[in-house]
Amino acid sequence: MPKTVEPFSSYDHLEQMEGYRTTGYIVSGTDSSGVTIGFGIDLSQPPYNTAEGLRGAGFSEDFISNVVNLDILGKDVGTLKKEGKNPSELAKKVILPNDKETKRKQFEIVKNSLSARTEKYKNTMDAASQESYATLMHWGGTPMSKADRDKVEDPNKLGPYDRKAYVFGNIQDTIDRVIEKNGSINNEQYQAAILSGKNSVSNFEELSPLNTQTLNREVEFVADSSGTSVTNENYISILEPIIQEPATSVTEGLDMEPIATVGDQTQT
Repeated sequence: MPKTVEPFSSYDHLEQMEGYRTTGYIVSGTDSSGVTIGFGIDLSQPPYNTAEGLRGAGFSEDFISNVVNLDILGKDVGTLKKEGKNPSELAKKVILPNDKETKRKQFEIVKNSLSARTEKYKNTMDAASQESYATLMHWGGTPMSKADRDKVEDPNKLGPYDRKAYVFGNIQDTIDRVIEKNGSINNEQYQAAILSGKNSVSNFEELSPLNTQTLNREVEFVADSSGTSVTNENYISILEPIIQEPATSVTEGLDMEPIATVGDQTQT
């Protein structure tokens, strides 16, 4: 049985993987996100897209007043541009105090937002995988369901957010499938699940280089922490014996597709 640990006990891993910024910024390569701050808090997305949501998450009144006056809440880059505004210049006006206490509070915002999702994995993963998966949940946001993925003819044609949701949906379903069958997931299987998800979009590395780096870093983190390394050459052999039988209950509606292989256009 994996050791019970407290995921996200500090912000060290989150900062290493996702970064931390005290000045607002615009995510490159997409107009679908808004001004972003801290550990990747997107002010265009719920619950951070309203003053009430920011207040409930623990942001200061000074910060809330500033972003309300800038009129950026709930607006992605595309919307701001249509309004004739310069998103990059607006982002520079969104500032967090550069001190450890604020940084800790920003970490707690992320941790609290994920607490319900991470709870179910406390007794099913080793410490390294739990720490990694909490960060991946923050990175991945809402995963695309199996039903919605089945409607996608070519995931390479998805936009940046949907492409990431497609990959993360595959990762999450594979992890849940392994846990359903074995009662837990070991570090090798966890790494293999990430690689399988990444390879579910054949051109993911080319289309989403930064997200590819994030996934590769998580695999390397678990490999370095546990001394077990999984690669594109062996991840299929690790997962194949586990996910051939139909799943039943871990994820609602889960009907696991076959393992994605490197370079496949679709699931094969």
